[in-house]
Amino acid sequence: MKKLIYVIPVLMFLTILNIHSGSAASINSDSSKVCIVTGEAIDDNGISYAYLNQNVDLCCEVCIKAFNKEPAKYIKGNLWCPICNDDDAVKDISAVHNKVKYYFCNESCKETFNSNPEEVLNKYSKNEK
Repeated sequence: MKKLIYVIPVLMFLTILNIHSGSAASINSDSSKVCIVTGEAIDDNGISYAYLNQNVDLCCEVCIKAFNKEPAKYIKGNLWCPICNDDDAVKDISAVHNKVKYYFCNESCKETFNSNPEEVLNKYSKNEK
């Protein structure tokens, strides 16, 4: 009987915990877009931001700045080398242009980018149109 006195409150706590975690999951699944920086649902004022070969969903200008500072922190999967046009870039080899960080697969690609970043980035903006 004494054991039952301890088990019942634990079961009640676990039930309440499960109910709350279930409702949070349903709230997130109802939202079609989530900011990759904050993890919060994006309302009608959200921003679809083009970064090289992909679009990312962000909720505000502050999140764009955070994303641009360290895109690798938020991008799922492999990083994109804009010179090789492949997903073989590494986090340790990077360059910043106009306050946006870009990643490369080797130092040679980084040097090519640094010699004329606008030319490299223009090919990505043309692909968007």
